Amino acid sequence: MPAGEGAQSTSSRAAAIVELSGDVDIASADQVQDVLDRAIASGRTGEVVVDLSQVSFIDCRGLDVLVSAHSVIGDRLILQAPSRSVRRLLDLAELRETFVVTDGDA
Repeated sequence: MPAGEGAQSTSSRAAAIVELSGDVDIASADQVQDVLDRAIASGRTGEVVVDLSQVSFIDCRGLDVLVSAHSVIGDRLILQAPSRSVRRLLDLAELRETFVVTDGDA
């Protein structure tokens, strides 16, 4: 990922929190996938909350990572505060109803 962009994960008793920033695209998708896979595999939490508030761009590959995670844990994957660009792609792909989407803190 270019400088200033990233994917990091923390956890609480209730959820694993994955914070994404910058571009989630073909260049960063593998790193994002790895972080999500670790959060899901940890098994310590029931939910995985993906904070998308700092994502400036997402492409189809980035969306595929989210869809793949959803296929593993279903509605336990929560998309938190998606940026305007993320909401737009979810709408264009007709996937907004597929995910649990929240506007703020989960």
